[in-house]
Amino acid sequence: MHMGRLYNPFMIGLLLSPLHGLVSRGYLLLLFRGRKSDRQYTVPVEYFEDADAGTLYVFTALERVWWKNLQAETQIMIGWRGKTVPALARAITDDGPTFNRAMQSFFRKFPGRARFFGLTAGADGSYAPEAVAAFARQRVVIVIRPQEEAARLPAR
Repeated sequence: MHMGRLYNPFMIGLLLSPLHGLVSRGYLLLLFRGRKSDRQYTVPVEYFEDADAGTLYVFTALERVWWKNLQAETQIMIGWRGKTVPALARAITDDGPTFNRAMQSFFRKFPGRARFFGLTAGADGSYAPEAVAAFARQRVVIVIRPQEEAARLPAR
């Protein structure tokens, strides 16, 4: 497998090894081509799964540049749970309904992360729209939909 531009070679090696189980519950690899350069990118990212939506979400900082290759819905490969699986990915850069769903799901699952980012849930467990908007101005969410039925396994 030609890997092109590498981000964090140690994590890539670990995710591609038989020891992937040490980190694959929270990390996966995005494998895609640059939209202008046609260069191959391999990016390890932290993810979380919204099993109800059959979707994986990745948040990244707006100032990173690799996500710009995924602004339109893009066919990619993901290294996920020890398999390489085809997926559709799209970067969301606004605080619309998709971003809001991803953020609400993420922070419900990981409330400590919400506190880390200075967000506080209301009585109903959701976050104020202005908090979502402030978070969205600093982050991009990558929406990933695995395309192989075998990939849609219950979280381990």
